[in-house]
Amino acid sequence: MTDRLIRLMRIITLVQAKPGILARELAERCGNSERTIYRDMDALSAMHIPITHLGHGKGYAFIGNFALYPLDWSEEEAAAFSQLRYIMEDIKPVLPIDFEGAYEKVVAAEYKRKAEREETIERARREAGTSWLERSGAQMEHQSFLTPILESLLKQRSIQANYCENAVEEKEITIDPYCLVPLENRFHLIGFCHHQGVIRTYHINDFSNVKPLNRCFSKESFDLQAFMKQKWSLDRDSLQVEFKVKFSE
Repeated sequence: MTDRLIRLMRIITLVQAKPGILARELAERCGNSERTIYRDMDALSAMHIPITHLGHGKGYAFIGNFALYPLDWSEEEAAAFSQLRYIMEDIKPVLPIDFEGAYEKVVAAEYKRKAEREETIERARREAGTSWLERSGAQMEHQSFLTPILESLLKQRSIQANYCENAVEEKEITIDPYCLVPLENRFHLIGFCHHQGVIRTYHINDFSNVKPLNRCFSKESFDLQAFMKQKWSLDRDSLQVEFKVKFSE
């Protein structure tokens, strides 16, 4: 019974790590016959695990959000780790017996994390682009910048862009995008400006040539509430200023 439970868990991991995996490959990876895999699939279905057969020659995949807990690593780390599959066969005799199972779990978790991130980006882009911008009357040609900015924000990657505000143009500035805020019928990006060395706010409509960079950043030290308290609004030069008012009789 214990061996079957372990095999069922491995099947779940393999299906998540490689959507479309065939019963033949599952049998090879688990060290059992295809007939055993088919019985295991029936057992998983009875347990309401959302695995479906995609059709003849197309294998198995998930139809729901079932997944192992995703890892928090960069794309470079994920890509580097994935290269292990090309050398595992050569070094398999010297690997610990449980290494292959651990590798499959890590790959499965990364696949789910990537899928959820792409779904979040697409949902935010769709909701912001087709609904909020249309209601606000913002220029639709700037909608295309939302996708790379949202993607960079979620991945914590810097962007490079041209920015023009009040006829002052800044070219190829590097920005760490911290958060995106809708205010006064416009989208505003709060981020760290590498050119000025300060946290600034940007109007999305004033961007041009937005390009994601292969550069990671951390925003752990950024406090949005504290940042907002320093300003009357999100305008760049609307800092709090102390002044006195003198009234005549």
